[in-house]
Amino acid sequence: MNRRFKFSVIFLILTFVSEFVFSENKNLSALMKDSYKAGFYPGVVRYAEEILRHEKDSLSAFRAAVYEGESLFKMGRTEDSIAILQKYQMKGESINPETIQLNSAKFYWLGRGYFVQRQFSSAQKCFFSSAAIFRELEKASSKTAESSLDYFALSMLHGGKSYIELKDYKNAIPLYEYVISNGGKYFIEDYKDSAIALAQSYNFTADSKNAQKCVKLVASLENAKFDDETKFSLLILKGEAYEILGSYKAAYDEYCRVIKNAPAALAASAMQKAYAVSTAHRDQVGSEAGEVLSRAEYRLAEFPDLLSEFWTRLAVDAFNAKNYKKSLEYFKDAQKNASSSQKEIAAVYRAEIAYITNEDKNAGAKAAVAILAEAALSKSASKNETILLSIARFNGYIKNWKDCESYASKCLKSSNPEIEKNAVYWLALAKYETGEVAKASAVIENYKKDNKIEDKSLLNLYAKALAKQGKYHDADLIFYSLGQKNQLDNDGRLDYSRTLLIAGHYVSTKQQASKAKGDEAVYLSALASFNQHNWREAQASFAKVLSSKTLDKDYVAYAQFYHGYALYQLGEYEKSVSSLNHFIEENPTHTFIWSAYMTVARAAAFSKNEGQAVSASQKAIKTAKNEKDKQESIILAAGILSDGKKFDEALSLLSPHISKKTEFGWECKYRSAEILVQKGSAAQADRYFEELASLTEKEANLIAEESAYRRAEIAYSAGDYSNSARLFEFYSKNWADGRFAYAAIYFSADSLAKSGNDVKAILRYQQITDSKAETSYRYGSEKNLIELYQKTGDYVSALEMANRMIDEYGSQALNDGIGKKVSELKKLGAGSAVSIEDKVKLAEKSLAKTRNDPSKSEESMKNAIFLADAYRLKGENKKSAETYLEAAKFSRQAGNDENAARSFYGAVESFDAAGLYADEKATFKEMKKLYPQNKYTLDAEKIAGGL
Repeated sequence: MNRRFKFSVIFLILTFVSEFVFSENKNLSALMKDSYKAGFYPGVVRYAEEILRHEKDSLSAFRAAVYEGESLFKMGRTEDSIAILQKYQMKGESINPETIQLNSAKFYWLGRGYFVQRQFSSAQKCFFSSAAIFRELEKASSKTAESSLDYFALSMLHGGKSYIELKDYKNAIPLYEYVISNGGKYFIEDYKDSAIALAQSYNFTADSKNAQKCVKLVASLENAKFDDETKFSLLILKGEAYEILGSYKAAYDEYCRVIKNAPAALAASAMQKAYAVSTAHRDQVGSEAGEVLSRAEYRLAEFPDLLSEFWTRLAVDAFNAKNYKKSLEYFKDAQKNASSSQKEIAAVYRAEIAYITNEDKNAGAKAAVAILAEAALSKSASKNETILLSIARFNGYIKNWKDCESYASKCLKSSNPEIEKNAVYWLALAKYETGEVAKASAVIENYKKDNKIEDKSLLNLYAKALAKQGKYHDADLIFYSLGQKNQLDNDGRLDYSRTLLIAGHYVSTKQQASKAKGDEAVYLSALASFNQHNWREAQASFAKVLSSKTLDKDYVAYAQFYHGYALYQLGEYEKSVSSLNHFIEENPTHTFIWSAYMTVARAAAFSKNEGQAVSASQKAIKTAKNEKDKQESIILAAGILSDGKKFDEALSLLSPHISKKTEFGWECKYRSAEILVQKGSAAQADRYFEELASLTEKEANLIAEESAYRRAEIAYSAGDYSNSARLFEFYSKNWADGRFAYAAIYFSADSLAKSGNDVKAILRYQQITDSKAETSYRYGSEKNLIELYQKTGDYVSALEMANRMIDEYGSQALNDGIGKKVSELKKLGAGSAVSIEDKVKLAEKSLAKTRNDPSKSEESMKNAIFLADAYRLKGENKKSAETYLEAAKFSRQAGNDENAARSFYGAVESFDAAGLYADEKATFKEMKKLYPQNKYTLDAEKIAGGL
């Protein structure tokens, strides 16, 4: 297709898109293909998505998905491309050229997407699937379907690339061999790259047979019309193959061919290889190492600077290889045509060699200074900061601080960050060593204004200068980085670990403690893990130090308590009780005794050891050292008694405090009300909640709010909808932006509907649906409004809301029957509707069949959520909570974290409504562990957070 025609097609598509997009009579598939042929990929995506809206499992849907996946990839939307190609499979279609072509294309483009995302194993699998499927075309038809792309050839190419990225050269070889054998199927650039990749793969296997193949490959391609870069790169690879085969003379000869004829860059590379092989295998090559460059000199005769630069590079390489003798020889050869800068480089390295090779380091430093000072006599070298800084450094080595300071000062304003940093170090060190400590730190601080200091030597010097001036806090901040760099002995690390622990730097504490030895190091690391709430690691570390029996006596008791508390946090309640009871027995007057009793009480309660829980909570009351701790103990003890259905004892414990006009008094009254609900004394409980809801003190606002909501909720759960509607209204009036604002509106509306006030219920639901706030009650409100609109004969509003839900929630709404409701509403109520009771029965039967089948987790999840909601609305709170927990389990199995979090929330709220506070707290703890930042967790915390 020529460019003008392609542009015209695109222009027509853009011009008339508004005309045909809404036409139901147009063939979307044809439009999609036209856009594809025109290269208008956004159009392909658009029509494909329209097809997929109406087609789910048909060939049309699969075709649309493949077209869309390829187009998305070409548009750079790799993740979207992968997603659509993964989603659709070819199902039940007859085998024909088109289906084979589409399926092959699907896996090819999926592989391309994985390749872009660097998921090379997945990409390779897709390419091989594409190639295997494409081969089926030979069986089905001699023609390809709608596309001339040879996906087999393309998959071989990209499969080879995937293996290269995986460094699996052995498996890359046969794929690239196919490419080279079928060059007519590829673009020249891909063919050239493949030739190099194949030669490299042969060599990377380090196998003699493959090395022979590399030699033959390059030989067969020598007459190919390749550019010089490709041609000589292949010759270098051929030389490497000869090295693998042990034919070093042949390798040397190949490198020399490159040196003689190749562009300078490749010639330089070949020179290095020729040098290396002639040096390592002199006898076989028959040439001295120096001959390599001698051979190159005539090639580079018109570029003397380049030749000198290469000698200099070889000298530097030899230096880095610690072959100092050879380095000096090469620097000598470089001097023939050396520029001023090359001579200065040589001086710097010769100075370093003079220092390194002299066993007397003081004498070596002096010799280095002499070499550099001589070089610095030239005009350019006198301004060379590398030379000046090297003079400063070597003077520092011999403690000639005056000259060290002088030369370092000349480099302070260097544009080279590394030189500037080192100049600061040597100048500051000279000041420090001559007693000018304040000036030393000032030099570093001046540098610090514009630079982040990371150099350990400079940081160490700065910390020492600050400490010497008495600025210990500032010095300690710097020692943090020093500790990270292993600059402290064992005692120093322990001291530093303690400092880090006190400062709250727990990760650093563990890092430093791990580098120290002894039980105290393990103890400090355990404390850091404890403070991080890394309970498993803390428990294991405390157990380790306690078993060693060598921990300092002052630490043992603390380790015992922390060990028991960590077990509690891990949910190992019986072990926690045992561990903490041991602590209590051995340390009856310890400062942590009250905390130990409180933890034992909670752990025993969770492990259903009621007697131990009650006993420990009573002892916690007696051992509390202040009023705050005593109050917390009383609340806990009352909760444990009520969980054990000892309601009168719990009420008796709280009774002396419920008349107090304090936060504690109000809390006791609130707990008493909850216990009365459990006991069945709803009237007395309601009086308490009413009294609390009427509190006006600022500090009572939260408990007043919660009490008002609980009053309404209890009335609602009891089926007293007229009263619950009134009480929810009271809450909304007084706490319009409260913690339960939308819950109050929702249940107020539901109460109104259940008590027959449909119009007012509609108005309340509309408060939620008209709000822009995110709330979990929106979905239910919209759904309930549909029913109320229909019930009141407002079919237009009902239909509008139903369509809105489908737009908002998509498959969730459709799975919830909203699609059927649309059809029903269009018939103005004609047809049959299933009652909620029937739906519950159907859902219960369905769940009974699927709950033990992991493959049907999603179906189980939907039924469990529906049933939990239904039980909650019916006031069957305990049953609702248990079903919500089932729903959470099915949601997690189905990979639906949002529904899992929602289900946990439902369980927390239902346990709370049922007065089962221990279960409520345990559920919330698990929820917070799994979904700490989820909006449902944050909402649940408002309910369970105070327990």
